[in-house]
Amino acid sequence: MANLGYGFTITEVVAKATDYAVFLKKRTHDNPSSVKWFHGFRRRWPEIKVVKPRALSQ
Repeated sequence: MANLGYGFTITEVVAKATDYAVFLKKRTHDNPSSVKWFHGFRRRWPEIKVVKPRALSQ
């Protein structure tokens, strides 16, 4: 999605990860992933970056 100019917020990433974990029956909706999970995910995948969106140049 980043290549298309659209990034996800941390909250959106955590929500999508929770949905996928529920699909795999690893978690339930009563026990969602947290932002702490996201920070661990980023430690395991250092090439993933969090950047703020900015205006496109003309």
